[in-house]
Amino acid sequence: MRARSLSFLRTLVNTPSPSGHEARGQRVWRDYVKPYADETFSDAYGNCVAMLNKGGSPRLMLAAHADEIAMAVNYINDEGFIYV
Repeated sequence: MRARSLSFLRTLVNTPSPSGHEARGQRVWRDYVKPYADETFSDAYGNCVAMLNKGGSPRLMLAAHADEIAMAVNYINDEGFIYV
């Protein structure tokens, strides 16, 4: 793996992006792919898109899930038990 790719991967997996708050992780991804894409954007639903050779043939779409499973801590009692 190239050093730049490994650095990207480390940054991506260390960027919090729980359900409903994926923007930070998507920004890391978008910044990484921007030099390789003709266009990058986020839509009204929060999907992040990178386009290369728009209108070309054949057309190809790669899709992935962006958020991580997260739990909000509601309370920690005196014994250290965590309630989510």
